[in-house]
Amino acid sequence: MKTIYEDSKDIQKLALEAKAGKVEAKTLLCQRFKPLVHSLSQTAYETLEAEDVRQELWISFLEYVYTYDETQGLTFLSYITSRMKWRACDLCRKHKQKETHEWIGASSETMDLIVSGDIAVDSGETNWYEVDFDSREMKDTVALIDEMPLTKRQKDLLAWKVKGYTWQEIAKITHISPSVVYRHVKKIQKAMEAHPEFFEKISA
Repeated sequence: MKTIYEDSKDIQKLALEAKAGKVEAKTLLCQRFKPLVHSLSQTAYETLEAEDVRQELWISFLEYVYTYDETQGLTFLSYITSRMKWRACDLCRKHKQKETHEWIGASSETMDLIVSGDIAVDSGETNWYEVDFDSREMKDTVALIDEMPLTKRQKDLLAWKVKGYTWQEIAKITHISPSVVYRHVKKIQKAMEAHPEFFEKISA
């Protein structure tokens, strides 16, 4: 069987049929995306069950199928892969925040050991979702964003979004009010409609 990346046209057809309510198409579409969901559910967190992540991802997947709008200029494959990656990143970040909050009540001696690195809050392995802006792939993405017909601030906001943060989180990180961020989001969305080729490259 072809991978989803090798069979974009068939994926597009199945997605539109699934959105229209065809059960068989939805079943086939889910089967085609099982490998992606499985890979996204594998994290280095010992305290985050892969099965729990998969369940959340499948719920989001079905929601994204019904909210997909082909008139926006993005193929379903580009749309769903980027959305699923962002959703997986969001789940992992929320888990990391929960773990951190649970450790706040630890003794000062324990906290000293955590800070020194003698003990770890969770697994010491590197998580796939910990994006490195210095990596070659991210440099290529940032370079592509620089070519887009956006203002500098909009490019900066989009770079954070590609890294996997929500718009609310980006507002806090950049110290920009949510209302201003969302105004820029609308402008970015208009640019997406006018220049879909840029955004397909980013989300591929």
